[in-house]
Amino acid sequence: MVSISFIYFFLPVFMGIYSLVSSKVRKKLLPLCTAVVVCWAEPLGIIPLTVSVLSAYLGGIFIFNFRNKPVKQRIFLITAVALNTAGFLLFHKCRYDGSDLMTILGCKSLLKTAAVVGAAVYPLNSISYCVDIYRGKYRCEHHFDMVAGFVAFFPTFTAGPLTRFDKMRKCLRKPTVSFASGAKGIRLFLQGLFRKLILSNTMFELWQNVREISLDKLPAISAWIGMLAFALFVYFELSSFSLMASGIALLMGFELPENFDDPYTASSFKELIRRFNITLYRWNRRYIHHSISKGGSKTADIAGFCIAVLMGGFWYGISARVLIFSLAVLLMLVLEKLFETPLKKLPAFVRRLIFLFMFMCIMPLLAFSAPDESMRYIGAMFGSNHAAVDMLSQYLTETYLLFLVICIMAAGGLLNSAYKKAEHLSEYLTVIIQPVLTIAMLLLCTAFLIAGKGSLTGFLL
Repeated sequence: MVSISFIYFFLPVFMGIYSLVSSKVRKKLLPLCTAVVVCWAEPLGIIPLTVSVLSAYLGGIFIFNFRNKPVKQRIFLITAVALNTAGFLLFHKCRYDGSDLMTILGCKSLLKTAAVVGAAVYPLNSISYCVDIYRGKYRCEHHFDMVAGFVAFFPTFTAGPLTRFDKMRKCLRKPTVSFASGAKGIRLFLQGLFRKLILSNTMFELWQNVREISLDKLPAISAWIGMLAFALFVYFELSSFSLMASGIALLMGFELPENFDDPYTASSFKELIRRFNITLYRWNRRYIHHSISKGGSKTADIAGFCIAVLMGGFWYGISARVLIFSLAVLLMLVLEKLFETPLKKLPAFVRRLIFLFMFMCIMPLLAFSAPDESMRYIGAMFGSNHAAVDMLSQYLTETYLLFLVICIMAAGGLLNSAYKKAEHLSEYLTVIIQPVLTIAMLLLCTAFLIAGKGSLTGFLL
C-alpha cells in the first residue's frame, strides 16, 4: 500500500475495472485480485490462502448440513479450526524482525524465507465464519465467490480491521460503488498514508537513533525519549494501515468498523486492550474467550481470558519478544484486578499517569529480541548508567521535539478532536478546505515516496 506503483498504478487500474464492471463480476474480481496480490508478494502464500478459503467454504457447508448431528458437526468445525490455526502458526511472521514459529523452534524450513501477506487475517476470517455457522448465527453460503471474497478481503491483509461475514454479506452479494463513499475512502486512505509516512516513519527513525547507542552508556532521558518514540511508532504503524484498509474498502463499497479509539488516552491496561485494535479484541473475546469459558466455571473463564490475551499477542507476530510482552501485559491486568478498589478511588488523570508509566516500563520487552537487552534498557531508563542527560539527549530533543509534540497530540486524539469540532462549526471546511487538505496530503506523500526518505526529518534535512 505504501508505494508509488500501488497508489498510481495498481489502485487506479483496479478501481477503474472494479467500477466499470457489473456487481456480478465484482464478486468474482475481489478474490481473484487477492490471489494476484498474494502471489505477487510471495507465491508460496497461495497455499495458506487456498486452505483458508476452502476450509471456510466446505467447512461451512458441512457444519450447517450436519446441524442435527452434533458429533459430526463438531468434527468438521475442529478440522476447519485446526487447518486455519496451522496456517496461521506456520506462515505468520513478526513484521518487526521477521521471526516466526520455525525460528522459535530452531527448525530449518522453506517457510522461514516466505513473507506471506495476510497470514494473520484470512485464517481468522475463516475461523469466525465456521464458528458463527456452528453457533447458528446464520446459514452457510453456497456461492463460493462470496465466501472467498470475505475470507480473502485484501485491503485488510496488513493490519485489519477484522469483521464478520454477516456484517459484509449484503455488500458481498451486491458491491455498490458511490461517489460519496469513494470520496470518503480517498480521504481515509490518504490520512493513513500520511500517518504512516510522516508520523510512524519519523518515530521509528528516532527510535533507531536511540537504539544505536550502547546500552552501557545510554542516559536516562534518551532512554525515555526512545521508548516513547517506539510506543508511538507501534500505534501509528498499525493504525495507519487500518485507515488505509478502511479507505480502500469504502472505495469498493464496503464499510469496515473503527479499529483504534485513541488507546494511549486509556487509564488502565484493560481499557487499552479494548481500544487498541478493537476488532482483534472483539474477535478474541467472541471466538476464544467465550468458546473456552462457555462452561460457566471461574477456572474456565480465567483460562479463556489468559489464552485470549496470549493469542491476541501472537496476532502481531509469532516471536519470543511478543510472548514475553503478552505475559507482561497479562501480569499488569492481574495487578489491576488485585488493586482495583484503591485505583478507583484515585482521580482519573492519576490513574492515567500510573498506566502510562507502567506501559512505558514494559514496552522494552517488545522492542528487543533478547530479554537481557530489554532488562538493560529498562535499567537505563531508571539511571543504571549513572547518566541522566548528555549531548545526544539534547540533540534528540532539539531535532525531534516538534515531531514528538505533534505525534503525542495525534495519539492523544487532540488533533482529530479539533478537526471534528472545526468541521462541525464551519461548512466551508467540508466544501473547500477538506479537498485542499486531501490534495495536499497526496502531493506531500508522493514527494515523500519519490524522494525515498524514510521519515519527515530525512525529507526536510
